[in-house]
Amino acid sequence: MTVAPKIQSLERALNVLGMFGPQTPTLSLSEIAEALGAYPSTTHRLLLTLEEASFLRRDEATNRYQLGPRLLELAGHVLAQYDMRAIAVPRMRELVDAVGETAGMCYYERGEIVFMDTIPGTHPVMITLRVGGRAQAHCAAGGRAILAHLPHEAERLAATELGKCSAGVDFRGRRLLRELDGIRERGFSYDEGTYLDGINAAAAAILDHEDRPVAGLVVTGPAVRLPRKRLLEVGVIVRTAAADVSTELRSKARAVTTGD
Repeated sequence: MTVAPKIQSLERALNVLGMFGPQTPTLSLSEIAEALGAYPSTTHRLLLTLEEASFLRRDEATNRYQLGPRLLELAGHVLAQYDMRAIAVPRMRELVDAVGETAGMCYYERGEIVFMDTIPGTHPVMITLRVGGRAQAHCAAGGRAILAHLPHEAERLAATELGKCSAGVDFRGRRLLRELDGIRERGFSYDEGTYLDGINAAAAAILDHEDRPVAGLVVTGPAVRLPRKRLLEVGVIVRTAAADVSTELRSKARAVTTGD
């Protein structure tokens, strides 16, 4: 019995936000109430809630409302999501051309990474990454690269019963946190058979305009082609590519929030 009023309030709030546009950049309380077909008192409570959450802003001089800064922030996040693939995929192709190994892009989800894009390597024998494929974040280079920029989530994971990784490698508890400290200092993570025996990988996080990790770039290949020395060299290359993608995302987000 309490669900319907909540849904109605949400619907009204969305309708209010949709009233603003190029022809109606500002609206008064009475104009909004009339458009909603609601009492001014009811409308005022709704507007107050939206204003407190920064979805609307009220001009104290005119007492008229306009869209608030929270929407600009959300627009930046949406733009980052849509633009990330367009920006990152060309960089992934450059990674494959430079290194010859398979490149992938993943995101973090509740203790796991999920691959959203992959580009196969150029060698006859290569590692295949499957779009939609998952891996335990603490065991995979891409996951640890992202977790290095999620300190609260890393602390939470470190306090849980995480499984051991391949070959009995133990990235649990304080050891995981120490590993993440090293990744932040280097700017990239690397695997030496941690996820799968005989497969090495290097990864770096893609950061948005608020320095939050939105994805990880990964390069992976057989250990015989990526021994420690080469793996660290590849890590630097991946770090540079991820930084370039991050810079472009920040630039586009700034353009949205400033209106440029």
